[in-house]
Amino acid sequence: MSLANSPDRTRLTLIGAGRVGTAVASVLQSRGHEIVGVVSRSPSSTQAAGDHLQAPVVGRIEDLPPADLVLLGVTEGAIEEVARAVALNVAPGTVVVHFAGAFGLTPLRAAISNGARGAALHPVQAMPSVEHALARLPGSAWGVTCPEDLRDWAHSLIRNDLDGEPIDVREDDRALWHAASVTTSNGVAALLSAASAS
Repeated sequence: MSLANSPDRTRLTLIGAGRVGTAVASVLQSRGHEIVGVVSRSPSSTQAAGDHLQAPVVGRIEDLPPADLVLLGVTEGAIEEVARAVALNVAPGTVVVHFAGAFGLTPLRAAISNGARGAALHPVQAMPSVEHALARLPGSAWGVTCPEDLRDWAHSLIRNDLDGEPIDVREDDRALWHAASVTTSNGVAALLSAASAS
C-alpha cells in the first residue's frame, strides 16, 4: 500500500483533534488525499477539527465511513480504548496509525486482531499548536514501528507525503526512543526560546 503517487486518492479518517493528528491529516489533504470523516471526544472539538480541515464530521466513531487509513490523533492514554472502538467496524487491510512516541503496536492490538494493519509513527518535534506542527513537520525525523510488510508504505508516507525522514524503531525500543525524542525536541525548543529572549 502506498499513498505517494497513487492514482487514486486515499480515503482517511481522523479520530481526535490532537495537534499532530490534525496537522498530519491537513498535510495529507494538501497532497490530494481525501478526509472522509472526523470525530473527536466532544462536539465542539469535532466541529473545530472539521472546520479546520473542511471535512465531514460525525458524532461517534461507529459512524465513520469506510477508509483506507485511520489516524488516531488522541492522547496516549486513549489509544487503546479508541482502537477497541475502531475494531468494531474496521475493514480488513485498513491501516490504523497512532502518533505516540512511547508505544508501538500493542495499543492497537484490538484493531489488528480484527484485520486492520497497525503502525506507530512518531515525529521528533515539539508541536505546541496545529500551526506550529504544520510548520515543523517538514524535515522532521519519524520513529516507525510497523510490520515488515508495511514498512515500505510507512517510509513512503513519511518521505513523500509528509516530507520527513523515517527511522525504524523496534517495539521493545519505543520507550527509549520516546525518552530520546522528548529530550531532543524539547531541548532544542528550550534553547531556541532562550536565544530569542536574549
